[in-house]
Amino acid sequence: MGKDLNENLIYVKVKDVAEKAGISIRTVRRYCKSNKYQTKLVSGNGGQQYEILFSSLEPEIQAKFRGSDLRDCNRDMCTENFPIAHLSGAEISFHKNSSAPVSLTSKEMTLLESFSLTEKDNTNYVIPEKAKQNALFKIDLIIQWQNFRSNAANKTEADKEFLHLYNNKLYSENLYNNLGKVSIKSLYRWNKDWNDSNKDWKALINNYNYGCESQLISDLSLIERYLLLKYMLHQNKYVLAKAYEYIVKDLQKQGIEAKSLKSYRHVWNYVLRNYADMVEYSRGGLKAALDKQLPHITKDNSKLNVGDVITGDGHTLDFMVKDPITGKPCRATLVTFQDDASRDIVGYEIMTSENTQSIASALRHAIIYLGKMPKVVHLDNGRAFKGKTFTGEKKVDFTTSGIQGLYAQLGIKTIFSKAYNGRAKLVERFFKEFTESMAKQMPSYIGNTIANQPASTKRNEKFHKTIQGDFVPTIEETKVLFEKWLNEVYRQRQAKNDKTKTIQEYVNAGKGNGVDISLLDDLMLVSKEIKIHKGTIRLFDNYYHNNKLVGLNQKVIARYDMFDLSYVKVYSLKGEFLCTAEREQAIHPYAELLGTPQDVAQFRQKMKAVQKFEKERKQLYQTNLKTLYPQFKKVITAKQIEAKEDNDNYKINFAENTNILAEIENEKDYEINSQNMNFENEKVYEIDYDKIIEQQKQYNI
Repeated sequence: MGKDLNENLIYVKVKDVAEKAGISIRTVRRYCKSNKYQTKLVSGNGGQQYEILFSSLEPEIQAKFRGSDLRDCNRDMCTENFPIAHLSGAEISFHKNSSAPVSLTSKEMTLLESFSLTEKDNTNYVIPEKAKQNALFKIDLIIQWQNFRSNAANKTEADKEFLHLYNNKLYSENLYNNLGKVSIKSLYRWNKDWNDSNKDWKALINNYNYGCESQLISDLSLIERYLLLKYMLHQNKYVLAKAYEYIVKDLQKQGIEAKSLKSYRHVWNYVLRNYADMVEYSRGGLKAALDKQLPHITKDNSKLNVGDVITGDGHTLDFMVKDPITGKPCRATLVTFQDDASRDIVGYEIMTSENTQSIASALRHAIIYLGKMPKVVHLDNGRAFKGKTFTGEKKVDFTTSGIQGLYAQLGIKTIFSKAYNGRAKLVERFFKEFTESMAKQMPSYIGNTIANQPASTKRNEKFHKTIQGDFVPTIEETKVLFEKWLNEVYRQRQAKNDKTKTIQEYVNAGKGNGVDISLLDDLMLVSKEIKIHKGTIRLFDNYYHNNKLVGLNQKVIARYDMFDLSYVKVYSLKGEFLCTAEREQAIHPYAELLGTPQDVAQFRQKMKAVQKFEKERKQLYQTNLKTLYPQFKKVITAKQIEAKEDNDNYKINFAENTNILAEIENEKDYEINSQNMNFENEKVYEIDYDKIIEQQKQYNI
């Protein structure tokens, strides 16, 4: 043993004495109670524990300790006057056959103190009420037992009879229900402890170190505790088993033997229980700490009316939809506006990307659904929500006034969430519910992480792909399903602010009287320049037609609602409203031969409308031409026309042509012939305007 160790001041643990002596820990404890060794009680795992003075041990046991060198086991056994036992000062160190000391600096010690990983006084605590009642029940049982055996001639038989009655609920059933079965040894031990403590009920408290929930009791050295924090608080989020491997290697370099993994887990669980916020921030960052650990402001939404505040946010769908432009599967964005008072989704839009126009469309439908303008719109801090369309400025500074954007024109105040502050938006909870309740029922569900991906999305899972199918809904089909889920599932749940109503009933009671939709259309519809072809506008592989567009051979502005693509509003490039074009319904190409009765009916109805319009336009053409050229109203016989054509030397100009026609009109024979003409037997020509124009060109008219 080293000269710097005073054996009269060294205490060792019970388990180490039992190991060296080759006996059980229980036997060593019995020796301690019988005062065979000089001992002291210290706080340990599970309560008060014995520690034995080294000099009071048998010489052979001391020799075994000396053979292994106390310095080799000091971290496990010694509690006083050992370099590692009680560390203090700015720099604490210990050695093991190494010239380089393993030390903790003052900053590292401060770190351990911030986690209460150093020694700490633990005298100020309150015993739990349950433990107190349990001790008092033991005292009651002791008194009942003493009274039962007080007049008995044979105490042993009396004890057996008392326990038989008690353990079979025939004597003091209430005590049995609280203490359970009791042995005679327990009664003797409780009675001794109670009397030795001068009848203090605290002596009968279970052997548990109350008050140590916020205090660590561990045999880990300070350097081991520091290394545990070093690895387990790392942002790479090591698991404890892997961190333990690194700690063992670091300690081996210093010639130190690490404790068991169980000892490290005990310390780490203590840190998790008492410093969860620091653990969350260290391993997950500020957002994780804000969302999971740090306190936040509690809002009382019962003070809001329906439509006072609506919150907008975007969420990437966890299932595939068809891109309206390319037709390929893609993950679209669900943009929603949720009413804070009712938690209802009052407006939404599904787009292949989160852009300002999709948000404007969702807000438009929210206003129409509520029947009034919201007072406040709470938006996400994403770029799409802070675009110039909404704020009227490239950079948003809400500490200044004068915002002339979309919401300002509608008289709506805007609030933008702080970055990484999902707690401020209740709509985040809706997205989680939507994913679990609806998204996972979609055949094209793909999950939001690799861990959540269904088997059908993985390689070589042909069977699961067959079960899942290959159906991918369009955006319009997705909207139909989403609206159905809202009406039949989500809106039928109980309203938060009125338990007697559903969400749907609560919102209906708070809706307004309606808004001017034309104002919303001017501000929120999507605008696009499109060239008109044959009176038709093509948009997203759809064709939109209005008879008023026939004859226009120019570009126009088509304003449409992505939520409802059944119509398009058409404006001139200067902003003049022209018409509303309805979406054309495609019909069966061979309806009368291969189609259903419904296809035939649609085909005939379409043909009837087309023929009617063609007839109307033809009449208009002819009326206009007759107005321009009234001289071509008469019927001219073929004989008279041919006589004029055979005169090769007869040159006709426009004025001469007029005179000739006048002469023909005044001829008496022509009048007689025109009155007696039989159109069925004689060859006649109706005025063919195109042919006459060509003839006029030939005669240089």
